[in-house]
Amino acid sequence: MGELLIEEVELKQEFKNIPTKFCIGCKTEKAKSEFSTHKTNTDGFRTLCKKCTCTKTKEYYYKNKENYKVTRNECNNKCKICSVEFTDPIENRESCLCVDHDHTCCAFSKGSCGKCIRGFLCFSCNQGLGNFKDNKELLIKASKYLETACA
Repeated sequence: MGELLIEEVELKQEFKNIPTKFCIGCKTEKAKSEFSTHKTNTDGFRTLCKKCTCTKTKEYYYKNKENYKVTRNECNNKCKICSVEFTDPIENRESCLCVDHDHTCCAFSKGSCGKCIRGFLCFSCNQGLGNFKDNKELLIKASKYLETACA
């Protein structure tokens, strides 16, 4: 068991020393700086480069455009949490539009079915909710923590 863990650590270290990565989307070898990080992947990076990720996201939105039309108008092109105006994902990933959906509805599928959309959020706010696992109690505790820690 210990040997397996040592081999895994050594393998991860080897991946970190390789300056490039192969994108499964465009089938191109690129610098790792062209990939977003991903904690659970062995090399620490996503399998699609940033450009392919943006393309895939846009294709998904266009494919499901009718499902998002009403929600997009409701949010006035702004994040429902922090009110930042949405940007193109290539220009600024932190404020690009993300579809927030109920994960209990689509827990076993990739993305949203389109019926459980709660609204549009910027990448940062959407990721924040995900980090708190959409748990209201944890978010309230985090808010209380910030109030007392920053007082």
